[in-house]
Amino acid sequence: MKLKTFVSTLASVLLIGSQVAYADKWSDQFPHIAATGDIPGMCSYEETSKKDYSGRTLTINTHAIPVMGEPTALHAEQFEKLTGAKVEVTHTPAGDLYSKAMVPFQSGQAPYDIVFGFSNFINDWKRYLAPVPKKYVDQMTDVTASHIAIASWGDTMYQYPVDGDRHYLKYRKDVIDNLKCKQSIKQIQAMNYVFHKPGKSMLRWLITLTAGTGMVMESPNMVQLKS
Repeated sequence: MKLKTFVSTLASVLLIGSQVAYADKWSDQFPHIAATGDIPGMCSYEETSKKDYSGRTLTINTHAIPVMGEPTALHAEQFEKLTGAKVEVTHTPAGDLYSKAMVPFQSGQAPYDIVFGFSNFINDWKRYLAPVPKKYVDQMTDVTASHIAIASWGDTMYQYPVDGDRHYLKYRKDVIDNLKCKQSIKQIQAMNYVFHKPGKSMLRWLITLTAGTGMVMESPNMVQLKS
């Protein structure tokens, strides 16, 4: 069984992100874009609404809520309103995304039309996926070369990047503003300086890095959705 890549219209709704905006009717129907309006082009709400997928069902395996699972569900609902299609979303913990797709792949099944995954899955998954269509790759003018490379195997792009790496730093403002705590921080800083002297062990602060990328695939039954 040969699986093909990419449902253009749903992924298009997921990827609306340009800074250009104009007033339009879609802002009233979808309040979350009220500040920006629809984005002109083949990925716009306007163009997506011209598709009629009534009676068709799209199945998605995505991340658990919130992370990317929540926006997936949000845009799936929008896709239903815009096209008439039915979208079934399954939320899976990040640690199970690989096996949730790989087991069906290996048994010749395709329970999901779209699967989300990480870039380190590409080597194992690529035999079951077709490359991202060139017309979509050519539109990624605002995606860095390094991120495109992460979503590719060799010169072939198999993964559609819908999310980049993110760095989070959280702190308690009440502690930062507390005079007694400030004094303690100064003591820690002095201690840190001692640890950085030559020949001494280095004090390292751990910063948590959360990364997420999206993998999209299309099964043969989705070919009929293309206009």
